Amino acid sequence: MTEEELLQKNVEEFARLQGYMILAEGINLTELDVIKESQA
Repeated sequence: MTEEELLQKNVEEFARLQGYMILAEGINLTELDVIKESQA
């Protein structure tokens, strides 16, 4: 698998994960961003 193919696969997997998070109740993406920023 080339680096380009690996990158494409990772982008697709992340998009799929985002879809699950949006569908799941109780997950607030804004809160996750705030947590991420506070840990940085």
